[in-house]
Amino acid sequence: MKNRRRKTNLHLWQEWLKSTGGYTLLEILIVVAIIAILGAIAVPGWLGFLTQQELRLGQEAIQRANYTAISNAKRDKLTWQVSFRQTGEIAQYAVHPAERPPSASEWVKLSRHLVIDEDNTTFFFDKGQGLWRVQFNHWGNTNGRMGRVTIAIASRPTAKRCVIVNTLIGNHRLARDKDCQR
Repeated sequence: MKNRRRKTNLHLWQEWLKSTGGYTLLEILIVVAIIAILGAIAVPGWLGFLTQQELRLGQEAIQRANYTAISNAKRDKLTWQVSFRQTGEIAQYAVHPAERPPSASEWVKLSRHLVIDEDNTTFFFDKGQGLWRVQFNHWGNTNGRMGRVTIAIASRPTAKRCVIVNTLIGNHRLARDKDCQR
């Protein structure tokens, strides 16, 4: 009698496994289609968010570089400079004393997608060295020309961010998109 129950229980177990064996092809295709539709909706928004984050981080890096130059100028009682250049697809900046050009080790890359918007960057452009610059004297004030550096994403040049040095005492302000255009 015990053997008979075991066989019956085993038989029921096997029947249950057969009935829950998997999904049909139609069910799998419906799930894949739903995932594809949700992905098509979400991906552009996510890429836009990443673009804005990249621009924001580049803008903050430039602002920090300016504040570093101001701090170094006050500390050393010398004129310090922030230089910007575009080498191929790479935007870079360097913080260094104004009496000498930046060394290779002082150049810092922004993001690999960021470029300097040459048409809307108004800092002094040194044609000989091929770079833009802003200088701060030993009081931390702007030494010479004020202006802005504007960055954009290479693949989406309409989205812009800029850092503007807008007073003789070296005040900075951040702007975006239309406020970064001439």
